[in-house]
Amino acid sequence: MSNHHPPSVRGYAYDGRLSELYAIFIPNLLLTIITLGIYRFWAKTRLRHYLWSHCLFQGERFEYTGTGGELFRGFLVVVLALVVLGLVRGALGWALNHVMSGLGVLATIAFFLTLAVLGNAARFSAQRYRLTRSSWRGIRGGMEGSAWRYGLRALGLQVLSGITLGQYTPWMLARLAERRINASSFGNQAFTCETRPRALYGRFLLALVALVALVAAAVFAVIAAVALFGGTGPRVVALSQIGRRGAGGIYIAITLLAVLASWLLWTWFRAACLRHVANATRFGPLIFVLDLSAAGLTWLRLSNLAILVFTLGLGSPITTHRSACFLAGALQVGGAIVPDQLAQSTTPRPRTGEGLLDALDGGVML
Repeated sequence: MSNHHPPSVRGYAYDGRLSELYAIFIPNLLLTIITLGIYRFWAKTRLRHYLWSHCLFQGERFEYTGTGGELFRGFLVVVLALVVLGLVRGALGWALNHVMSGLGVLATIAFFLTLAVLGNAARFSAQRYRLTRSSWRGIRGGMEGSAWRYGLRALGLQVLSGITLGQYTPWMLARLAERRINASSFGNQAFTCETRPRALYGRFLLALVALVALVAAAVFAVIAAVALFGGTGPRVVALSQIGRRGAGGIYIAITLLAVLASWLLWTWFRAACLRHVANATRFGPLIFVLDLSAAGLTWLRLSNLAILVFTLGLGSPITTHRSACFLAGALQVGGAIVPDQLAQSTTPRPRTGEGLLDALDGGVML
């Protein structure tokens, strides 16, 4: 895949304003609190209407046509299904335990495997919903294929990645991204994606080796802290009071540093994955280049997290605005579409929103 930048036509842009996002955020927050969280489906819809309408391609704005009612109904349906699934698990476990003691664990295994499939399927169905509710010049998006089949395929690839001690991870991520993109379309034009996971493996292996070395260093540091501050021998009696506090502090510091370093390594690899998938994607005459550095993505995520923490969540419009601006600056589009050559999509439109994803991620995702 070519890593060259596309022609000078950027194509995609975002022109939202932070003040306007706050004008949406404050009423949304108040109504969500008053309704004990129920309004969040309509709040999410209002935000999407704004963001979509301030994203432009070839000078024309997108439009979001989803409704809060669709999201709410989808959430209710999925919550009910999960409750039924939990009851079936309990009843099946009880019955199996009566057949043979301990056999009920099979019901628990089946339950969590089903949840894993559902979690993967949720990503597929959420992308389908958003595409079918996104339009440009009156032409909407679409997506074909079964979310259940995608969920099963994803679970199989995840198991394969586990069996290979993570070595299959680049292939897993690339193949799943390919599947979602190749199932997507806009109007009568399909997206295409053909990745080369082997090109990602070197970065993944380097990150994995660094992670193993990091974990080994953390374990060694903990053992050293225990040897220095732990025990009851004469050598440490004088340090028993401050030493135990010091050991606790060291454990916490080592754990936090290990988590942060692991996250940084994953972000570095993830940035490479996103660039690779974007560069491998085509839409008719359009080519895409994601000018995304690991440092830029790391800074965006860390600074957004800091904003949310220090503002107790009230900085959410700031992080949303920064992320939208970041994407618009990083995504370059080469080529142009002749709008008259796009026909309306004929793919089915789901009647309810992304209830499965909303139920499983608590509505965190936009």
